[in-house]
Amino acid sequence: MNPSQENHQPGTHQPIPFTADRDTGPFWEGCAQQRLLVALREDGSVVHPPVATGTARGPRRWVEAKGTATLHTWTVVRHAVDPAFPAPYTLVLVELTDHPVRLIGTLDAEVALEAGMPMRVRWEDRGGVTIPQWEPDPGPSTPDSSDPDRKNEGTRS
Repeated sequence: MNPSQENHQPGTHQPIPFTADRDTGPFWEGCAQQRLLVALREDGSVVHPPVATGTARGPRRWVEAKGTATLHTWTVVRHAVDPAFPAPYTLVLVELTDHPVRLIGTLDAEVALEAGMPMRVRWEDRGGVTIPQWEPDPGPSTPDSSDPDRKNEGTRS
C-alpha cells in the first residue's frame, strides 16, 4: 500500500497509520507490544521524527521511553471537522519526561487540563494498529483504607 494513501478503519473511518515504513516501522512494532520507543543516533541524540534510516543522520538504536510526559499545550475541538472524530474531543501535545520528544494524542472528551500537568500513555487499538494516546496521570495510587486486605497492614500484635 502506498504510504501517502489515507487508511481508514472500517465503520468509523478513523485514519490508521501506515506502519510498514522503513523509518517509523520500529516505532509501530514497539507500539504493538505497548512499548513506547524513541529513536537515537549513534551519539545518543534523539531523531524525531525518525528519518534517514541507514544513513549517518538516521537512528542507530531504539530505546523504550517510560511512557510518562508533561502536558505542553492542548485545544478542545467542539465542532466536528471530520466525522471520524466526533466532538467534543481534546487534542494534546505532550513532551516525554525522559527524552526531548513531543507527541500528540486525543482525549475523547473535554477534560480539565493545565499546562505542565503529568500525563501517561494509554494504548488504543485502531483497526489492528496500536496507537499511543495520552491521559492525565493521577500519580501513584494510595491504598484504600476500606480495603479489608489492607486493614491490618502496618500493625503489630
